[in-house]
Amino acid sequence: MLSIARMSLLCASAVMLIACQETGKRTNSINDSNISSTSLPFTTLNQLKQVQLELADTSEKQELGLMNRTSMPENSGMLFAFAEPHTYCFWMKNTLIPLTVGFLDEQGVLRQTEDMAPQSLNTHCAKTAVKYAIEMNQGWYAAHKVDIGTPLLHIK
Repeated sequence: MLSIARMSLLCASAVMLIACQETGKRTNSINDSNISSTSLPFTTLNQLKQVQLELADTSEKQELGLMNRTSMPENSGMLFAFAEPHTYCFWMKNTLIPLTVGFLDEQGVLRQTEDMAPQSLNTHCAKTAVKYAIEMNQGWYAAHKVDIGTPLLHIK
């Protein structure tokens, strides 16, 4: 899976729509010490909203995902970082809150979103090969006008 150093590059160098923040001030890079094993620093989307993303970068974390949680703060989510691009699928077994998954390509550009119902075994698969996925509360992407084609991660 991806190393912590590689994940820090995902948030490095602001790209018009996303800038990683450290203690309220903009920074162009993130040190490994700023990333815990479960969450990334607050990230500003569209220069308006801050989100807190938990990092799922191992198969164990990816399998568990957001299962068994009864709620999630409005601007929180989970970033899934995969080793290789593929048409990954998600389901909602043991997931109690409605989510929208955003599928991102290797460049960190949003390519597709799928609404997912709680505790459903229906699969929601990427239509093209993706390397990242971000799960947010259902409707978050639409409510914040984050459209298909929006760069969400800056990849070096």
